Amino acid sequence: MLFKKLNIYVMKVVLFGSTGAVGGCLKREIESHDVSLVNVVRRESGYANESLNTDEVILDYSNLKSLTIEADVLCVTIGTTMNKAGSKEAFVAVDRDLVVRIARWGYAQGIKSIHVISSIGVSKNAKGIYLRTKAEMEELICNIGFDEVHIYRPSVIVAEREGDPRFTEKLSVPFMKLLSHIGGKMKKYKPIKASRVAGFMFSRLSSGKDAIYIYESDQMQ
Repeated sequence: MLFKKLNIYVMKVVLFGSTGAVGGCLKREIESHDVSLVNVVRRESGYANESLNTDEVILDYSNLKSLTIEADVLCVTIGTTMNKAGSKEAFVAVDRDLVVRIARWGYAQGIKSIHVISSIGVSKNAKGIYLRTKAEMEELICNIGFDEVHIYRPSVIVAEREGDPRFTEKLSVPFMKLLSHIGGKMKKYKPIKASRVAGFMFSRLSSGKDAIYIYESDQMQ
């Protein structure tokens, strides 16, 4: 729903994943505009809110059903890596199962529009579990029933994460940059800054109509 403030309607956004690279940039982007934000985190983030319109909710994700929020838009930028998760099962539990649980929660709250980070190259037939898991997540979310579904498929995300260097991503950046210089179809694999993805996401929060939107990495550059 849209909330009236000084005769101006303010969009309300719920964000899960603000401690990640894209999520952190998206939080700052939202806070720099006249948008009401509910930032849902598992523990106190320690980040100063740049906007009086931001509320931080600390929640154990296992108690998701206890959370009640009326909002216009749901943004989910949660994701992990195989190394950080520790196993294939733990990775799937986050990148597919948790993301879908949050989406279903949002739909039950009456939220009409969802924005989700996925990955370039997703395919249910992919040999690697990472791209298969992302593809399964996308399909499940598209079938929940939201009026609007916005899926973002970035290439390798360039960002420094404090306390979480993600060495695999760092090592892959030079290789992906090389591919991007080849041209043609390979150009879409050019690494992309987290701030660029977040800025593009913010630009789409209020510009869609009832449909499923999929944005490839080169569209966000």
